[in-house]
Amino acid sequence: MLKKIISAILFGNYFIALCVVILCIQTIFILGYSYNNLLFYCLMFLATVVFYSSAYIQQTSPSSHNRRATWYYTHRKIILSIQYFFCSLLVLTSIKLFFDYGNQLENIPVWQYIIISFPIAGAIFYYGLPMRGLHKLSLRHTGWFKPFAIGLVWACVVTFYPIFFKQLASSTFRFELTNQVQFLFVRNFVFISLLCILFDIKDYKDDYNKNVKTFVVRLGKNRTLAYIIIPLILINGLLDFFYTDIYQPHFWTSIIAIIPSCLIFWISVSLLQHKSIFYYLLKIDGMLIIKAACDMIGFLIFKK
Repeated sequence: MLKKIISAILFGNYFIALCVVILCIQTIFILGYSYNNLLFYCLMFLATVVFYSSAYIQQTSPSSHNRRATWYYTHRKIILSIQYFFCSLLVLTSIKLFFDYGNQLENIPVWQYIIISFPIAGAIFYYGLPMRGLHKLSLRHTGWFKPFAIGLVWACVVTFYPIFFKQLASSTFRFELTNQVQFLFVRNFVFISLLCILFDIKDYKDDYNKNVKTFVVRLGKNRTLAYIIIPLILINGLLDFFYTDIYQPHFWTSIIAIIPSCLIFWISVSLLQHKSIFYYLLKIDGMLIIKAACDMIGFLIFKK
C-alpha cells in the first residue's frame, strides 16, 4: 500500500508540483515580502500537475522499460478523471484570480508581460505544437539545449511569478528587477538546469535510440560528470555562497547555502551506477525542496 501511495505521489507529479510551490514560497521569503494569496499557490500546483501529466496521459500501451508510462497505462481511467478535474480547478482558479486582480493588468509595463509570457511559450513548445512543421520545435528533442531551456522556464516561474502576482494583489507593491532578484534568477537557472542534466542520465537509452543528442548521449556518463556536471556544481556552489555573502552576510548562512551543491555531487557520483526511477524522482527532485529549505533556514536563523 505504501509503495502504491509513493508511486501515485511521484508518478502523478504531485511531488514535483509541491516543489514548485515551495520554490515560490522561498522566493518571497528570502526577498523579505509577505506571502502570496493562497490561490496563487493553488494555481502553481494545479498547472504543474496538469502540464507534466500531459506527457503520459495518452499512454495507450504498457512499456517494459518505462515504469512511469506503465503506471499511467494501468491507471489510465482514474488519471484521466483526475486530469479533467484538475483542469477544471485550474480554469476556475484562473478566473477567480482574473476577477480579483484583472483591473491591475492595464497598469503592467510591457517588459513584465514579456517575462511572464516566456514560460507559457516554453511550456507550449516543450511538447511541440500539433501543426505541420512546428512539432519539430519540441524542446524535448533539442538534446544538450533541453536542460537549459527547462531551467530557464522553471527559473522564470519560481522567481518572477511570485513577485508578479504579489504586485497584482497590492496597490503599493511594485515588481522591480533589482540586483537581488536577478541574482536569485541566475541561481535558480543554474541549479535547475543542473538537475535536468542529471535526469538525462535516466533517459540515456531512450534518447540514444531516438537520436536525441543530450550531453550523456554525446559524452557518456563519466565525461558528462567530469566536464559538465562537476563544473556546474562548482558554479552553483559559488553562486549560493556569494548570494548569501552579499544579501545575508553570515558565515553559517553561506555554509548552509552550499549544502545542496555538496549533496548534488554525492548524488551525481552515485548515478554512475544504475538507479531506479524512484531514485531520480525522489532524490533529485527532492533537492529542490532541500535547496529552498537551506535558504530559508539560513535567512531565518541568521537575520541581519
